[in-house]
Amino acid sequence: MNNPFTYSMSDSEPTDLSNADKPKYLLHLFLFLLTLLTTTLAGAELVSGKTDYFSWEGLLQIGIGLPYSLSFLTFLTVHEFGHYFTARLNQVRCSLPYFIPLYLPFSVFNIGSMGAIIRMRQTPNSTQQYFDIGIAGPLAGFVVALAILIWGFTNVPDVAYLQQIHPDYLTWFGNVMPTNEDLTSVLGQQGAVTIELGHSLIFEIFRWLFAQESTFPPDMELYHYPFLFVGYLTLFFTALNLLPIGQLDGGHVTYGLFGREWAGKISRITVFLLIAYGGIGWVNFSELNDIITTGLYLAFIIFIIKHLLNHPPIYITILSSLSLLSFQYLIQEITGWEATGIIWLVYSFIAVRLIKLDHPPAYIEQPLNFTRKILGIISLVIFILCFTPDPLKIVVMEPPANNETPEENKPKDEGITVQLSKPWGFSEQHTLASW
Repeated sequence: MNNPFTYSMSDSEPTDLSNADKPKYLLHLFLFLLTLLTTTLAGAELVSGKTDYFSWEGLLQIGIGLPYSLSFLTFLTVHEFGHYFTARLNQVRCSLPYFIPLYLPFSVFNIGSMGAIIRMRQTPNSTQQYFDIGIAGPLAGFVVALAILIWGFTNVPDVAYLQQIHPDYLTWFGNVMPTNEDLTSVLGQQGAVTIELGHSLIFEIFRWLFAQESTFPPDMELYHYPFLFVGYLTLFFTALNLLPIGQLDGGHVTYGLFGREWAGKISRITVFLLIAYGGIGWVNFSELNDIITTGLYLAFIIFIIKHLLNHPPIYITILSSLSLLSFQYLIQEITGWEATGIIWLVYSFIAVRLIKLDHPPAYIEQPLNFTRKILGIISLVIFILCFTPDPLKIVVMEPPANNETPEENKPKDEGITVQLSKPWGFSEQHTLASW
């Protein structure tokens, strides 16, 4: 399964095998073509920083989004067919991949798709079948992710590419690629909202191995570079699918490696860590609105903890939830940590409600052989390499209190009006101060 937000898998035997096994070719093709359109639109907006593609003239120009859409869909397709062919090899009935198109024109993080899924029409018979089907997708997709990353890092265009998107950069920085510090200094003096992508271990390793720092863009501009951005997304989706929770791919792996009892424990520990990290920054008692938000957040924690502890007595659930809330508040007060992990709160809810925490038992439970154990360990290493705790960070840079820009940080021509592309794809005519 390569769908980090939705889970759709049937573990029950179909009542009508002929209807269940009948491929819906037109539906699969329609969803694929629609996803190709939405990802191409998203890619065009990410590359150009414009959103005016909903016209005949605009549609003729969306081809600039094809590098993004084709590389992204290649990853999704290879991942899903890794599951599909392995299931067929094990004579387990399953559907072709269902691609999930998604286009949000006003979204902060519009990537054009919510991934893809296959539906299992039959319960795998053994632990080994569960393991083989679960691990095949991430391993196949990871190979594609590496290829996309290597291409992206070794084919970064020069600074002129970024200047076409932001013509003002030539005025501010000359023919030199700005560093993170350069861009933060200029934008920070005016006030701005930017998006930064997280960096996994393997992303940083590849940057060290292949990137030339003189032409490598600052972090807040990476989404304009389709192969780098898709490479980042593929790593993130691989890590999401390898989370050792329930019936996720990673859950199948831990079930095979450690057995059902320990897989359930690992699943609960993982979800607890997600809410423990994701909730830091959400506890605030300074104003009435903050107190109300904190109360709602506490109710959310109680809901999650109740499922993690298998519905214990209510006082244990409340005491455990208050303990977690107090820990998060203490971390905030000591470190000044801001809320950046809302995605993990959402994912923890999906885990307990849709994915489920416990892996279903196989008809035949048997230990994995040596080769499978090695592959399982490799998948755990891949998860560590691909995972990032802050996949998307929205950074709000406040201007100085006196709203005066030091001379050394002022653009050379203060009266210039430039076209700025906001990080989520909107394009407007503004001066820097109004961005």
